[in-house]
Amino acid sequence: MLLLDNAISEKEVRKINDTHFQSNVDRLLDVENDNERVSVDITPDLVVQDPVDFAVALHTNPDFVSVTLTEDHTRNKYGTEWLNSACDLELVEECEEKLYEILDDNGLLFKFLVWPAGVQFESEIRDTLSTYGKIYSTQKIPIRGDKLDNFIFDVYYIEDEFKERSQNQSKIQAKINYVSKFDNDVVLYSVKLDEPKIKEGDSNTTAYIKEDIRSQCHPALPVGKAHLNPIIHSTDNFLHNMLVGDVVSEYV
Repeated sequence: MLLLDNAISEKEVRKINDTHFQSNVDRLLDVENDNERVSVDITPDLVVQDPVDFAVALHTNPDFVSVTLTEDHTRNKYGTEWLNSACDLELVEECEEKLYEILDDNGLLFKFLVWPAGVQFESEIRDTLSTYGKIYSTQKIPIRGDKLDNFIFDVYYIEDEFKERSQNQSKIQAKINYVSKFDNDVVLYSVKLDEPKIKEGDSNTTAYIKEDIRSQCHPALPVGKAHLNPIIHSTDNFLHNMLVGDVVSEYV
């Protein structure tokens, strides 16, 4: 909820059909005293023209923020192109790092774990992931032996726990036995998907990505190994993103 200075007598009101927004406008119009402050609900139809200035204003945690309501349907764009043109490289990198932290802390980056057996297909995997979203980070997890075994079991255990199910433990062990033969690190990709397509709690997009990658890579695997899915594993939803992130932090 925002508290706004009522300066409606000096400003134009943006005309839209949304009744919720219109009720906010009506509330402002009904105020007789221009110095009186009134509350306005934030909704998807309340377009912030200048999000940079707005963010700076909110950063100080004020009691109210002055705004202008207009019928102008255009909005300024503050994307990567604007950032690169307005700021030096150091500040751009700082902003990118902060954005990564915000996305990751809130579970918005999907995790794709490339097992040691899949590292040989890294080029194909990276290209495929890039077609579905933006790769924000690539992290190598240098674990071998028992530590690798425990890591893989932990990844699947946390998934079973929050989904209240139990996967085939013998199949997981068979996967571990196979991937541990490869002297490679586990590689973690953190990806902001363009369209997660969450349905019934899980992302359809991550399922598409895994099938896409497996269809490219599985034919190169030894006979009888493809059913283990030893190439790649992914998270399925926003909560899962955070849980797997917590598991990874215990091993790096």
